[in-house]
Amino acid sequence: LVLLAFVILVVSRPATARLVLGNRHSCHLSSKGFLSCWGGNDFGQMGLGTSAREFPKAVGIPLPLPVRDVAIALGMCVVLSDGAA
Repeated sequence: LVLLAFVILVVSRPATARLVLGNRHSCHLSSKGFLSCWGGNDFGQMGLGTSAREFPKAVGIPLPLPVRDVAIALGMCVVLSDGAA
């Protein structure tokens, strides 16, 4: 029964395409192009339209298209599926 619960948990999570670590925040890019981030957002670096200070749990980043690639340091830059940055 414990093994079955573990298998269900793994199947329900999106596959990771990339995990990116920045100075004060980190992001998870799923294999389907969904981006979620957590950590510091003092200067709005997570792109949520707010400068709420901290997000201890991952929040989905609202973007018009799936994400192809992401890079972060003090800020964040994404490449969308149509090639726009």
